[in-house]
Amino acid sequence: AFYKEPKLSQCSKPSIMDCAVQSLTLKLFPDGYSGIAWIPYYSKTTGYEAKLSIDYTAYITILGRAGIQITSNIVYKNDEFLYEEGDSPRIIHKPNVFDKGESLGVYAIATDKNGLKTHKVMSKEEVLHIKEKYSKNKGFWENDPLLNMWKKTAVRQLIKFVYKEKNDE
Repeated sequence: AFYKEPKLSQCSKPSIMDCAVQSLTLKLFPDGYSGIAWIPYYSKTTGYEAKLSIDYTAYITILGRAGIQITSNIVYKNDEFLYEEGDSPRIIHKPNVFDKGESLGVYAIATDKNGLKTHKVMSKEEVLHIKEKYSKNKGFWENDPLLNMWKKTAVRQLIKFVYKEKNDE
């Protein structure tokens, strides 16, 4: 982590320890492959502080350990996309990989051990609203040609729903 982000050496020791404990608790390591990173943030009052950043692939890994499989995809203008609600909700997505067009939205699907599926579909406007309202570091969004922040947003919204559903049982 320090090799990939030298400014971590300027972060407070308690914030580094906090990141280490959080990483170990989640059984994810800042190795560049597990979907987490330790990010240095600068504060005028405290100087550099390390913060744990989790991308959507780390959420998928964590839920996979609990027997929940997650998939997430971007929907583009030239894709065939069918989304139905009701008593038999479903998503049919046929991507046009050669001529995508602009991004229109994103979805995430969770499948539990019994094959029960839950989904979250979000429009571009919904995703950008969450970006503007909650993201402190817009740079992650701007340097994201594969729209992984969109996928992370859909996965996080889905997790909230799945977690609420499990606790209501």
